[in-house]
Amino acid sequence: MSDHKREIDVLRQEIARIDGELLGALERRARAARGIGELRKDEPAALPLAERASVHALIDGASGEMPAESLREIFREVLAACIALEMPAKVVYLGPENGPGHLLARSHFGASATYIAAESTALALEEVVRHRASYALLPYETQAEGPVHATIAALASSDLRIVAVIEASTNRTERMRYAIVGTRPSSKTGEDATGVVFSVRDTPGALLDVLKSFAERSINMTKIQSRPVEADGWSYLFFVEVAGHATDRALITAFEDVKRLTKFFKVLGSYPVR
Repeated sequence: MSDHKREIDVLRQEIARIDGELLGALERRARAARGIGELRKDEPAALPLAERASVHALIDGASGEMPAESLREIFREVLAACIALEMPAKVVYLGPENGPGHLLARSHFGASATYIAAESTALALEEVVRHRASYALLPYETQAEGPVHATIAALASSDLRIVAVIEASTNRTERMRYAIVGTRPSSKTGEDATGVVFSVRDTPGALLDVLKSFAERSINMTKIQSRPVEADGWSYLFFVEVAGHATDRALITAFEDVKRLTKFFKVLGSYPVR
Protein backbone atom coordinates (compact mmCIF):
# COMPACT_ATOMS: atom_id res chain seq x y z
CA MET A 1 0.00 0.00 0.00
CA SER A 2 1.43 3.38 -1.03
CA ASP A 3 1.98 6.12 1.51
CA HIS A 4 -0.71 8.22 -0.20
CA LYS A 5 -3.21 5.36 0.04
CA ARG A 6 -2.52 4.96 3.77
CA GLU A 7 -2.91 8.71 4.32
CA ILE A 8 -6.19 8.75 2.40
CA ASP A 9 -7.53 5.81 4.44
CA VAL A 10 -6.63 7.61 7.67
CA LEU A 11 -8.38 10.78 6.48
CA ARG A 12 -11.47 8.78 5.43
CA GLN A 13 -11.62 7.28 8.91
CA GLU A 14 -11.27 10.76 10.40
CA ILE A 15 -14.14 12.00 8.19
CA ALA A 16 -16.34 9.10 9.33
CA ARG A 17 -15.60 9.92 12.98
CA ILE A 18 -16.39 13.60 12.43
CA ASP A 19 -19.63 12.71 10.63
CA GLY A 20 -20.67 10.79 13.74
CA GLU A 21 -19.91 13.83 15.88
CA LEU A 22 -21.94 16.03 13.54
CA LEU A 23 -24.90 13.68 13.75
CA GLY A 24 -24.71 13.68 17.54
CA ALA A 25 -24.54 17.49 17.63
CA LEU A 26 -27.53 17.81 15.28
CA GLU A 27 -29.58 15.42 17.42
CA ARG A 28 -28.70 17.41 20.56
CA ARG A 29 -29.75 20.60 18.79
CA ALA A 30 -33.03 18.99 17.76
CA ARG A 31 -33.72 17.93 21.36
CA ALA A 32 -33.04 21.49 22.55
CA ALA A 33 -35.41 22.90 19.91
CA ARG A 34 -38.14 20.46 20.93
CA GLY A 35 -37.57 21.43 24.55
CA ILE A 36 -38.08 25.11 23.75
CA GLY A 37 -41.20 24.17 21.80
CA GLU A 38 -42.63 22.31 24.79
CA LEU A 39 -41.93 25.22 27.14
CA ARG A 40 -43.49 27.75 24.72
CA LYS A 41 -46.36 25.69 23.34
CA ASP A 42 -48.98 27.97 24.90
CA GLU A 43 -47.26 31.19 23.77
CA PRO A 44 -47.63 33.02 20.43
CA ALA A 45 -45.18 31.98 17.74
CA ALA A 46 -41.94 34.00 17.64
CA LEU A 47 -39.08 33.50 15.21
CA PRO A 48 -35.70 32.83 16.90
CA LEU A 49 -34.00 35.80 15.22
CA ALA A 50 -31.17 35.93 17.78
CA GLU A 51 -30.14 32.41 16.75
CA ARG A 52 -29.77 33.53 13.14
CA ALA A 53 -27.65 36.49 14.21
CA SER A 54 -25.44 34.13 16.25
CA VAL A 55 -25.02 31.84 13.24
CA HIS A 56 -23.97 34.77 11.05
CA ALA A 57 -21.38 35.72 13.68
CA LEU A 58 -20.09 32.13 13.69
CA ILE A 59 -19.73 32.13 9.91
CA ASP A 60 -17.94 35.49 10.00
CA GLY A 61 -15.44 34.03 12.47
CA ALA A 62 -14.85 30.80 10.56
CA SER A 63 -11.32 29.93 9.45
CA GLY A 64 -12.21 29.69 5.78
CA GLU A 65 -11.61 25.94 5.44
CA MET A 66 -15.28 25.62 4.42
CA PRO A 67 -16.54 28.23 1.90
CA ALA A 68 -18.76 30.82 3.60
CA GLU A 69 -21.61 30.27 1.12
CA SER A 70 -21.57 26.54 1.85
CA LEU A 71 -21.70 27.25 5.58
CA ARG A 72 -24.66 29.56 5.05
CA GLU A 73 -26.53 26.87 3.10
CA ILE A 74 -25.79 24.22 5.74
CA PHE A 75 -26.88 26.39 8.65
CA ARG A 76 -29.95 27.56 6.72
CA GLU A 77 -31.12 23.96 6.50
CA VAL A 78 -30.31 23.29 10.16
CA LEU A 79 -32.16 26.40 11.31
CA ALA A 80 -35.21 25.57 9.18
CA ALA A 81 -35.38 22.02 10.52
CA CYS A 82 -35.07 23.19 14.13
CA ILE A 83 -37.62 25.99 13.70
CA ALA A 84 -40.08 23.33 12.55
CA LEU A 85 -39.36 21.31 15.71
CA GLU A 86 -39.52 24.34 17.99
CA MET A 87 -42.74 25.82 16.61
CA PRO A 88 -44.60 23.90 13.90
CA ALA A 89 -46.02 26.96 12.18
CA LYS A 90 -48.78 27.62 9.68
CA VAL A 91 -47.43 29.85 6.93
CA VAL A 92 -49.44 31.53 4.18
CA TYR A 93 -47.72 32.47 0.93
CA LEU A 94 -48.62 34.02 -2.42
CA GLY A 95 -48.67 32.06 -5.63
CA PRO A 96 -49.03 28.41 -6.60
CA GLU A 97 -47.81 25.36 -4.73
CA ASN A 98 -44.11 24.76 -5.50
CA GLY A 99 -43.81 28.32 -6.80
CA PRO A 100 -41.05 30.69 -5.58
CA GLY A 101 -42.99 31.82 -2.49
CA HIS A 102 -43.84 28.28 -1.42
CA LEU A 103 -40.30 26.99 -1.94
CA LEU A 104 -38.79 29.89 0.01
CA ALA A 105 -41.24 29.38 2.87
CA ARG A 106 -40.31 25.69 3.06
CA SER A 107 -36.59 26.51 3.09
CA HIS A 108 -37.13 28.89 6.01
CA PHE A 109 -39.75 27.13 8.14
CA GLY A 110 -38.95 23.50 7.32
CA ALA A 111 -40.91 20.55 6.01
CA SER A 112 -42.98 20.11 9.19
CA ALA A 113 -44.77 23.44 8.87
CA THR A 114 -48.23 23.72 7.33
CA TYR A 115 -48.40 25.85 4.18
CA ILE A 116 -51.42 27.74 2.86
CA ALA A 117 -51.61 29.33 -0.60
CA ALA A 118 -53.29 32.73 -0.98
CA GLU A 119 -54.39 34.50 -4.14
CA SER A 120 -53.65 38.05 -2.96
CA THR A 121 -51.67 40.00 -0.39
CA ALA A 122 -54.87 41.09 1.37
CA LEU A 123 -56.09 37.48 1.70
CA ALA A 124 -52.68 36.36 3.00
CA LEU A 125 -52.69 39.03 5.70
CA GLU A 126 -56.28 38.15 6.61
CA GLU A 127 -55.19 34.58 7.39
CA VAL A 128 -52.71 35.94 9.94
CA VAL A 129 -55.13 38.51 11.39
CA ARG A 130 -57.69 35.76 11.99
CA HIS A 131 -54.99 33.48 13.48
CA ARG A 132 -55.48 30.85 10.80
CA ALA A 133 -51.78 31.24 10.02
CA SER A 134 -48.81 32.23 12.18
CA TYR A 135 -46.97 34.12 9.44
CA ALA A 136 -47.40 35.42 5.91
CA LEU A 137 -44.54 35.37 3.39
CA LEU A 138 -44.96 38.23 0.92
CA PRO A 139 -42.89 39.74 -1.93
CA TYR A 140 -41.17 42.80 -0.46
CA GLU A 141 -38.59 44.13 -2.89
CA THR A 142 -37.27 43.39 -6.37
CA GLN A 143 -33.86 44.36 -7.64
CA ALA A 144 -35.34 46.02 -10.72
CA GLU A 145 -38.32 47.92 -9.28
CA GLY A 146 -37.64 48.29 -5.57
CA PRO A 147 -40.30 47.82 -2.87
CA VAL A 148 -43.41 45.90 -3.93
CA HIS A 149 -46.21 48.45 -3.77
CA ALA A 150 -49.04 45.94 -3.14
CA THR A 151 -47.27 44.62 -0.04
CA ILE A 152 -46.30 48.07 1.27
CA ALA A 153 -49.84 49.42 0.77
CA ALA A 154 -51.47 46.42 2.44
CA LEU A 155 -49.14 46.60 5.46
CA ALA A 156 -49.72 50.34 5.75
CA SER A 157 -53.39 49.65 6.54
CA SER A 158 -52.72 46.66 8.79
CA ASP A 159 -51.69 46.18 12.43
CA LEU A 160 -49.37 43.30 11.45
CA ARG A 161 -45.59 43.75 11.48
CA ILE A 162 -42.68 42.65 9.34
CA VAL A 163 -40.47 40.44 11.55
CA ALA A 164 -37.89 39.23 9.02
CA VAL A 165 -36.81 39.81 5.43
CA ILE A 166 -35.20 36.99 3.46
CA GLU A 167 -33.79 36.79 -0.04
CA ALA A 168 -35.08 34.27 -2.55
CA SER A 169 -32.51 32.01 -4.23
CA THR A 170 -35.01 30.38 -6.65
CA ASN A 171 -34.29 32.80 -9.50
CA ARG A 172 -30.69 33.87 -10.06
CA THR A 173 -31.59 36.38 -12.80
CA GLU A 174 -33.84 38.51 -10.56
CA ARG A 175 -32.94 39.05 -6.91
CA MET A 176 -36.02 39.38 -4.74
CA ARG A 177 -36.59 39.87 -1.04
CA TYR A 178 -39.62 38.53 0.81
CA ALA A 179 -41.08 39.82 4.08
CA ILE A 180 -42.20 37.50 6.86
CA VAL A 181 -45.19 39.17 8.52
CA GLY A 182 -46.61 38.31 11.93
CA THR A 183 -48.70 39.69 14.77
CA ARG A 184 -45.83 40.53 17.14
CA PRO A 185 -42.89 42.92 16.56
CA SER A 186 -39.46 41.32 16.25
CA SER A 187 -36.84 41.48 18.99
CA LYS A 188 -33.62 43.45 18.54
CA THR A 189 -30.61 41.57 17.12
CA GLY A 190 -28.09 44.42 16.95
CA GLU A 191 -28.03 44.42 13.14
CA ASP A 192 -31.52 45.56 12.20
CA ALA A 193 -33.36 47.76 9.73
CA THR A 194 -36.80 49.33 10.08
CA GLY A 195 -39.32 50.03 7.34
CA VAL A 196 -41.73 52.95 7.60
CA VAL A 197 -44.27 54.62 5.33
CA PHE A 198 -45.58 58.16 5.48
CA SER A 199 -47.23 60.90 3.45
CA VAL A 200 -46.37 64.57 3.82
CA ARG A 201 -48.48 67.69 3.86
CA ASP A 202 -48.64 69.79 0.70
CA THR A 203 -46.32 72.53 1.98
CA PRO A 204 -42.86 73.74 0.84
CA GLY A 205 -40.01 71.72 2.36
CA ALA A 206 -42.31 69.14 3.95
CA LEU A 207 -40.27 66.14 2.77
CA LEU A 208 -36.99 67.88 3.61
CA ASP A 209 -38.15 68.43 7.19
CA VAL A 210 -38.87 64.71 7.53
CA LEU A 211 -35.47 63.72 6.15
CA LYS A 212 -33.76 66.17 8.51
CA SER A 213 -35.38 64.37 11.47
CA PHE A 214 -33.33 61.32 10.54
CA ALA A 215 -30.16 63.13 9.48
CA GLU A 216 -29.92 65.21 12.67
CA ARG A 217 -29.78 61.97 14.68
CA SER A 218 -27.20 60.34 12.38
CA ILE A 219 -29.74 57.72 11.30
CA ASN A 220 -28.70 56.06 8.06
CA MET A 221 -31.49 55.99 5.49
CA THR A 222 -30.83 52.99 3.27
CA LYS A 223 -33.86 53.28 0.95
CA ILE A 224 -36.50 55.81 -0.04
CA GLN A 225 -39.17 55.48 -2.70
CA SER A 226 -42.46 57.21 -3.41
CA ARG A 227 -45.66 56.02 -5.06
CA PRO A 228 -48.82 57.99 -5.87
CA VAL A 229 -51.85 57.29 -3.71
CA GLU A 230 -54.55 56.44 -6.22
CA ALA A 231 -57.46 57.53 -4.05
CA ASP A 232 -55.91 60.84 -3.02
CA GLY A 233 -55.25 62.93 -6.10
CA TRP A 234 -51.55 63.78 -6.46
CA SER A 235 -50.60 62.72 -2.93
CA TYR A 236 -47.65 60.37 -2.52
CA LEU A 237 -46.86 57.59 -0.08
CA PHE A 238 -43.16 57.39 0.82
CA PHE A 239 -41.47 54.14 1.80
CA VAL A 240 -38.26 54.52 3.80
CA GLU A 241 -35.90 51.92 5.26
CA VAL A 242 -33.52 53.11 7.98
CA ALA A 243 -30.75 51.38 9.89
CA GLY A 244 -31.65 50.36 13.44
CA HIS A 245 -34.47 48.78 15.42
CA ALA A 246 -37.75 50.55 16.18
CA THR A 247 -36.92 50.35 19.90
CA ASP A 248 -33.62 52.25 19.48
CA ARG A 249 -33.77 55.59 21.27
CA ALA A 250 -32.64 57.54 18.20
CA LEU A 251 -35.41 56.01 16.07
CA ILE A 252 -38.04 56.53 18.75
CA THR A 253 -37.34 60.26 18.94
CA ALA A 254 -37.04 60.59 15.17
CA PHE A 255 -40.38 58.85 14.66
CA GLU A 256 -42.02 61.17 17.20
CA ASP A 257 -40.83 64.15 15.14
CA VAL A 258 -41.91 62.60 11.85
CA LYS A 259 -45.39 61.87 13.19
CA ARG A 260 -45.83 65.59 13.92
CA LEU A 261 -44.58 66.55 10.47
CA THR A 262 -46.67 64.15 8.40
CA LYS A 263 -50.34 63.53 7.75
CA PHE A 264 -49.82 59.75 7.82
CA PHE A 265 -47.04 57.68 9.40
CA LYS A 266 -46.71 53.95 10.03
CA VAL A 267 -43.89 51.66 11.19
CA LEU A 268 -44.05 48.48 9.08
CA GLY A 269 -41.63 46.58 11.29
CA SER A 270 -38.01 45.93 12.19
CA TYR A 271 -36.01 42.99 10.91
CA PRO A 272 -32.44 41.65 10.88
CA VAL A 273 -30.39 42.81 7.91
CA ARG A 274 -28.43 39.54 7.71
